Amino acid sequence: MRTSESIPCIPRKAGRVSPPRLPAVTFDPIAWAARHGATPGPPLERAPVPAASGTVLVDAESLLVAVEPAVAAVAVEARLREEGLTLGLFPERYEAASVGDLIGADEPGAGASGPGFGSLVTGHDDGLVVLGVRHRPAAQSGRGLLLESFGAGCEAMRLMAQTGVLPEIALLADGESADLLLQLSGDPDRATRSLGDGQALLVLIAAGGQGEAAARAERAIAICAPSLTADLGQNVARAWAASRYDLPSHTEVLGAAGYRLDTVRTWYRWSRLKGAFADATEGVWRGRELVGATPHGAVLQDRVLHALV
Repeated sequence: MRTSESIPCIPRKAGRVSPPRLPAVTFDPIAWAARHGATPGPPLERAPVPAASGTVLVDAESLLVAVEPAVAAVAVEARLREEGLTLGLFPERYEAASVGDLIGADEPGAGASGPGFGSLVTGHDDGLVVLGVRHRPAAQSGRGLLLESFGAGCEAMRLMAQTGVLPEIALLADGESADLLLQLSGDPDRATRSLGDGQALLVLIAAGGQGEAAARAERAIAICAPSLTADLGQNVARAWAASRYDLPSHTEVLGAAGYRLDTVRTWYRWSRLKGAFADATEGVWRGRELVGATPHGAVLQDRVLHALV
């Protein structure tokens, strides 16, 4: 599938260098689902827990790591960081998935641009899967932007991808999805109050050397100028990045209580993307996002809350 990014922005695990944490967020997924009219059905099965340990062989000189597919992705990333390296690609559920899970689904990174997790695979060696890794960048710079519409945001993403200024992370969320993501992140600076009817939230985070990341972010923002209605600043991007792995755990809580929040991902060519906007998706609530952008297309990601009756 389709996505690439440089590092998990605003890392959250022990041993990672992080900016000061924002206040703890209290989000009640059951109350959120009930507010949208969902009703519970039978509990859904929990996903299997990935192995906390296993074979992880780092070849820093070759920028490769050989791992057992059952090993948790977070365990691999922790080992790489000891060498100043990183997987560089972090799907939304990466904190609760094995390397094999992410390869099998070829999942896009959380808000990332470029190819999917399967693109890291360079080969196999005696039962181990060999992944290409990279050096950790020195800096990153992010912004949250309000755009006049989701369609305008898609066009901005296309232009950024095709002119070579698309940052490693570029997440576009419609009003419904933006409201959910901002609730999860604690809604810094009360950003949801700025969301007007039909507007969309764009989170951009660029990585690179000192000074380079900020310059790259500014070049991307300039592409968005025709449809930009407000610059929400760094706090929104920082808060989203700090909470971007939290939604899978809330989805699991919902499933255990009999609610179902599905995520459906489909890759579209840019020329066919607008036609997908009219597609009806059943459910009592739907949030829509665009991720995994390349010069050729992007991943349309629908989150659908079902009423199980």
